[in-house]
Amino acid sequence: MTLATQLTSLITPFLPLLLTQEFSGTIAAEQSSESTGDDDWAQAQRLWQVLEPVIQKKRLASAAATALSEDISDEDAQAIFRQQLDSFWGIGG
Repeated sequence: MTLATQLTSLITPFLPLLLTQEFSGTIAAEQSSESTGDDDWAQAQRLWQVLEPVIQKKRLASAAATALSEDISDEDAQAIFRQQLDSFWGIGG
């Protein structure tokens, strides 16, 4: 499994909250921890703090994150987001 795949898998369930900046709120944290676990939520927050500024600088990566947040089960959107991570940082392997 590539690093881009791992990042996509970890971030995807939380993208709707992360993109709306609700991730710092108590309600959002409670909702996320109920469905996926506190450790995953905390890890996703830390990763997003690093990834988000870089993603926002690249229009295609930002659009891919937005599209994926609208339907986190969309495998095509996941693939596009993963490709953007891979191409931007060269983390495919």
